Amino acid sequence: MKKIGFWTAFALVVGNILGVGIFTTIGYLTVNVTNPYFILLGWLIGAVFAFTGAKVYGFLVQNMPYRGGDYVYLKKYYHPYFSYLYGWSAFFITFTGSIAALAIGAAHYFNDLFPFLNLSVKIIQINIFNYPLIISGFKTAGVIFIVIFTYINYLGIRTGGKTQLILTSAIILLMTGFIVFGYFSGADRLIIEKSLLEIPTINAFFAGLAAVLFTYMGWTTIVYIADEVKDAERTIPKALTLGVIVVVVLYLGINYIFLSVFSPADLANEINAASKVAKNLWGTKITSVIAAMILIAILSSLNSTVLSGPRIYQAMSVDGYLWKKMNKLHKRYNTPHVSLWLQGVWSIALLLSGSFNQLLAIVVAAILLFSIMSGIIALIILHKNSLRQSINKMYILISGCIYLLLCSLILINILIRNFFESMIGFLILSIS
Repeated sequence: MKKIGFWTAFALVVGNILGVGIFTTIGYLTVNVTNPYFILLGWLIGAVFAFTGAKVYGFLVQNMPYRGGDYVYLKKYYHPYFSYLYGWSAFFITFTGSIAALAIGAAHYFNDLFPFLNLSVKIIQINIFNYPLIISGFKTAGVIFIVIFTYINYLGIRTGGKTQLILTSAIILLMTGFIVFGYFSGADRLIIEKSLLEIPTINAFFAGLAAVLFTYMGWTTIVYIADEVKDAERTIPKALTLGVIVVVVLYLGINYIFLSVFSPADLANEINAASKVAKNLWGTKITSVIAAMILIAILSSLNSTVLSGPRIYQAMSVDGYLWKKMNKLHKRYNTPHVSLWLQGVWSIALLLSGSFNQLLAIVVAAILLFSIMSGIIALIILHKNSLRQSINKMYILISGCIYLLLCSLILINILIRNFFESMIGFLILSIS
């Protein structure tokens, strides 16, 4: 079996975290928090969250370097029922819904890059049982993106990995350039307005912090393909650690530039802060470069999601929870090609129906609960194992506790703000 090495694993970690969130979260965060120091504090706490989460999953991989990630952990340490719920939600909602959302997002930024395509035009409208199904240029482009990246990963883990390396390298370079050129173009100090330096309320801060923590999530992608990584027990923890460090540096740097060009009040509810900042620094001609940067970030996340999801379905089919043929590997490319294409078909169905955002919103609390359960597993293993170095054991214990605390804070915030939707999500999963 062909396997991927450290740098491809690193690219998957970075590429899956660096989505469009870094450009949109600041607009939501500044609605709740107006003090720039507390905004940066929120991103620092997010860095701790990502780093401790990476340590927890790195430790899990060291003890269980198997295909499927959380699905395998939940089955082994809780009950197959929980792993089934996790895998079911992955195929029908979370992974396929994320793919649909990323694909439609890519279509919008592709249109910004090439406006002459006019993808907003309605191509066809079909009425299915009195439900109007509208096919626009955006949806058509989104379908094409899903097919392209499914085919790329169908050709083998190496092909998908090389694609990830190219996309991740490009987005790291572009984001680094944005930070460096922004700093030397005058964005070298925070804009401090005394009227905005008030200490935010706990509720406001945690509401903004929840959005920041979600923007950092995504490092778990690599654990789903653990058995396809060379020397996984050593490679994946290192890739997780370095990957998160790179993301943290980029996130802090970009937000420093944002807050050095505009005050938090000026960024409130801003959907695309990067474009607004770039226009202020370099004029309207830079718009296409920013669109390209965001497009590459989305495609990087799209590729890693397409690559990793089928490994969960494959593990499920081995256990008899999904169609048996979803476990089948391609004779030449050694990829779970049936799972890949079925994932692509269902993602396209969600994209065309336009229901993916609603589905993702109602199960987010349940998925976060699964992450908490996996974090608890790490502490169980830690308790059972006698690590050679007590310092290392304490380090993992502290990381696990911090990770579980921050996950719990997000879950509580979601339940308070979206209790009804969360209960529907739990109900859908429980009866699946």
